[in-house]
Amino acid sequence: MYQFTVPAFKSDSATLVAVFSSPEKKITVPVSVSSGATYSTRDFPELSFVDKSTVAYLQLRGTDGSRRDATLRARLGWLAKLEDFSTEPRLTDAKTFNEKEHQGWVLALHLAMWIQDADASKNVQHILEFSLKHGEPIEHTKIHSIASDAFQTPNKPSLSIIGKLGTNRSHTATHHKAGQVFPSFAEFLKSSSVPQGRFRIMEHNVTADFEFEGAQKQPLLVILHGRKGPRVHLPYLSGRHIVEGIDVARLSISDPSLYLDESLSISWFTGNSSAPNLQISLARVIQEIANRINAPKVIFLGGSAGGFASLVFAHLIPNSLAIVWNPQTDIAKYYPRFYREYLNICWGGNSKMLQESGVITSVVDLYDISKQPSSTVYVLQEPTDVHHVTEHLMPFLGATKCDRNVFTYSQHWGEGHVPPAKDTIRRLIEHAIAENSQDLFIAEGFQPGVDTI
Repeated sequence: MYQFTVPAFKSDSATLVAVFSSPEKKITVPVSVSSGATYSTRDFPELSFVDKSTVAYLQLRGTDGSRRDATLRARLGWLAKLEDFSTEPRLTDAKTFNEKEHQGWVLALHLAMWIQDADASKNVQHILEFSLKHGEPIEHTKIHSIASDAFQTPNKPSLSIIGKLGTNRSHTATHHKAGQVFPSFAEFLKSSSVPQGRFRIMEHNVTADFEFEGAQKQPLLVILHGRKGPRVHLPYLSGRHIVEGIDVARLSISDPSLYLDESLSISWFTGNSSAPNLQISLARVIQEIANRINAPKVIFLGGSAGGFASLVFAHLIPNSLAIVWNPQTDIAKYYPRFYREYLNICWGGNSKMLQESGVITSVVDLYDISKQPSSTVYVLQEPTDVHHVTEHLMPFLGATKCDRNVFTYSQHWGEGHVPPAKDTIRRLIEHAIAENSQDLFIAEGFQPGVDTI
């Protein structure tokens, strides 16, 4: 049994609901709640399934059907982290603190803002006192602030201690400093330079991590990762070694939605219910960086989910180029377990909300010749990866009917859903930055899309 108290909020025309989801989102129950009221899960017979494995969050729902998460989605079991929380050792011994643990405290404190737990509450008070004693208010840190400024709660300053932990710690070899932090995408766009190394853009409960290494007038290579494996720690910034010795500026991006839930492994850089415009925001950042360094070309690189994202951004950035391997082309046709997990965590299981959000979830017809696409894409497809050939590549080529902007390579290089060799990818990057890039790709074995497989 859990008790929860709803924070005061300015409602406008929105209704506040508390949402509870069972493991693997087999059951999702929203209950309408009122500002300032205290409830127990026992007050709602439909919440009899709630336990420590349940995911809970607050959500604002508009009369127009819109939905916006007001807190991060987190398992109730995260509250246990607060039962033995000690601030001083964690500020002085940063070797015990990493990005995953940071996110754990964030989730726990978001829950503690409205879910009551006797043991955790004692330490929340301690954290509050410590936070106030050492200053640095949340409005300054902007670290994982609440999605809606409408919420006014005395526990809100408790999140500032997480900001302190996240920004003031020293870092181990595998968890590097986040670097400069921008409080919003708009603030980044108003800045005048591109930070070298890692930087972060925070907006509501979106955490977008980037890593840039480059110089003026170099082609800009944007690297987008695929599905996150169990050994990957966020932020997921890949590609540093693949470009060594190649004359390009590298921009690696970590998919922000992966921070929503540790079980989420794939979200295709498509955003979520709190950030439905993420694709547009990221495209603007990429274009701005290209402009600031006077990049002669913008090239996207990625496989699988990163391949899908590369095809999306190459469509959004005119006259760009994409190199992708084994890409998804319609995320709804990916393996059902992963797509269902994404839909539940990022969109509350509401497929209609996703469909009406304006998010690009299929690239199948983006490169239709009738739409006069200006960007060029080079698709490598391993022919033994049957799922991606039949469910993704063939529908894409069938709708494209384009032999000018889409080229494919389908020679065998491995078994199943495996990437090409590193040397192959490096060689293709070098082809992409050359003036006669298309000739080099054709010589490599790429064929116009309509002539392949």
